[in-house]
This record gives sequence, C-alpha cells and structure tokens, in this order.
Amino acid sequence: MANSGINLLQTKSDFNPLFALVKRYIVWVSMGMIGIVLVSGIGISLAFFYLQSQRETFLVTEKRLSTEIESQSVKEALLTGVASRLTAIEKILAEQHSYVPYIDTTLKIIKTYTLSSFALGENHSMSIGITVSTLEEAVDVFTTVMSMEHMHMIHSPILESFSMKESGIFDIKISYIVIL
Repeated sequence: MANSGINLLQTKSDFNPLFALVKRYIVWVSMGMIGIVLVSGIGISLAFFYLQSQRETFLVTEKRLSTEIESQSVKEALLTGVASRLTAIEKILAEQHSYVPYIDTTLKIIKTYTLSSFALGENHSMSIGITVSTLEEAVDVFTTVMSMEHMHMIHSPILESFSMKESGIFDIKISYIVIL
C-alpha cells in the first residue's frame, strides 16, 4: 500500500530543479543588492558630509564678507558723496573760463597808471576806469587801446567817459570786448 503520510525522516524532497537554480542565484543577487545598498549608503553619507562642510565654509565666508561690507559702508558713502561732488565740479569747470585774457588786456592798457574800476560784462565785454595825471598819459592810453584793436586783441572799444577833476587828474572810462 501506498504510504500517504509525511515521512519526517526523509531528507530528500521532490523539489523542482529550476527552483534550486533560482534559489542559488537569489542568494547571489541579494548579496549583490546588499553590497550596492551599502556602497550607495556610504557614498551618499560621504557626499552629505562633504556638502555639509562646504555649507559651513560658505556660511563663514558669508559672515566675513557681510562684516567687511558693513565696515566699508562709511567709505562707500564718502566715495558716493565725492563722486556726486565731482560731477558738479566738472560742470562748473566746463562752464568756467579763464580771466587771464581780461586781466592781461587791462594790464597792457593801464601800464603804470592807476586802475580805478574793473568790470566784466557779458559776451567777453570789459569796462575799466583809469586815472591819469596828465593829458599826455590819457593820449597814451587811447593809443594803446587803438593799437590793441589793430592787433586783434580787443574789438569795439568805446570811450564811455572822459573827465577832469578839479585837481587836474583825468578819469577815463573805456569799454571793449576781449578777443579770446
């Protein structure tokens, strides 16, 4: 008769040989997967620690640079103020012109005589007052003015006034335009 019970003393079983082959590869695959997980975990941990140290380095650098920027803010404010003043000075210098030609022509006209008034007008015009003690000196002033006009140093000279004081001193007022 056929035995229908389970024999617990029998060491061999009726397993399929394909199942045994799969079982052997499952062990190798699971060992490989555990190795991959471990290596990946170590790699990720190393990357995390590296990135954490980089983050700390960047935070320290940020604090240092922030402190430097704050300490430089006073200098920046001063430099900004100077820069704005420089633009204003550049505008002034661009519009400003030299008074040397005006003074030079006046000195050539008066020579050693007394200058009683000096006024700058618009469009390079000048008005000067000269005090001379004799009529010959007055003629010398007029001659100088005319020669300067012929040399194109001035143009449009006008005798505004010519008067003699009771003391015998002559006052001459002349206006002219300086050629720059």
